[in-house]
Amino acid sequence: MFHTLFNLLGAVIMALTGSRLITFLQRRFVSAEESLARPRYLDPTLAKVPDLALRGLVLEAERMREAAFAMVVQRREAKAAGAAMEEGRLLPLGRQIRDFIGEMSAGPLPDPVADALPDVIRAVQHLEEIERMSLRLQTPPADIAAASPGWAKLRQALTDSLNGPGAEAADLELEYARLIGAAEQAYQQVKTDLLQATARGALLVSQLDRALDLADAFRRCAEAAAKTHRRLGPWEGPSRHRP
Repeated sequence: MFHTLFNLLGAVIMALTGSRLITFLQRRFVSAEESLARPRYLDPTLAKVPDLALRGLVLEAERMREAAFAMVVQRREAKAAGAAMEEGRLLPLGRQIRDFIGEMSAGPLPDPVADALPDVIRAVQHLEEIERMSLRLQTPPADIAAASPGWAKLRQALTDSLNGPGAEAADLELEYARLIGAAEQAYQQVKTDLLQATARGALLVSQLDRALDLADAFRRCAEAAAKTHRRLGPWEGPSRHRP
């Protein structure tokens, strides 16, 4: 009788509190992907207060930037390119940022907020491109790395773009242009070296396309990172994240 009553009591308690217990546990046991997909700063109640809503958007975009840049840093140290199934971790957060902007845009907005929203949208697009390009990154194999000394410059250009302009930069637009130009220049050097190495027989033709694709991924990640900083920079607070 005791065991029967104990089991019945447990069943009644679970029937009454089971849904709340499930909700409680779901909030505390989430995967890294689920955690990233959940906005931290997009409170629906703020959508009616444009200035506060914009601050939440910028903070969320900064969080997305931190995750995207971490992917780049991780992937460029990998021994092989990523698999297509790894793509899309940032897409849910990007969609929620867009949906929040849509809610904000349903009502009248002050001019400064209206001016900022296109920059936030473009920053999100750049970060989604960075995620796609990061899957093509890896440490250049020894034979490909030996074909061009420019790999070191291309890698440094990517690092500089991830870090963004320094606090001492007097002309930010000029600094963004320098970062993008450095990545392009390093890419062109690597590209020329790879083509010449192939022509000399120092690099197999079958390796050329893979090497050029890798160099292009470095360049495009660097360019998109610099553009992300340029879009978010005017709307950020005094403290900025440095990966």
